[in-house]
Amino acid sequence: VSGLERHYQTFNFSLNGSYTTHRFIWTSKDIYFQSFHGHGNDQKKKIAEWYYKPQEKSKYIPRQPLPIYLNLWLFKGQPPTDLQEVEVIVSQFKFTPCS
Repeated sequence: VSGLERHYQTFNFSLNGSYTTHRFIWTSKDIYFQSFHGHGNDQKKKIAEWYYKPQEKSKYIPRQPLPIYLNLWLFKGQPPTDLQEVEVIVSQFKFTPCS
């Protein structure tokens, strides 16, 4: 629909190893998302980044604490070609309030 703000972003990428790091920097004005290959935030290993800056900030950026959800989706609704189970292991989750 023309004229509507987009409130999501998708990225196409290929993994460079088995590990990734993802982070959000969430303020009352915007949300900054980054993904990296491996552990850490080496800018040379950046997969993707996106700034979410809606015009109606108070309407689209919640200020109260929210639960965290992670989803693992099947690509195009199809099971893995090798028919093996897939799992995602979250080795660390850290919340740091903005100062």
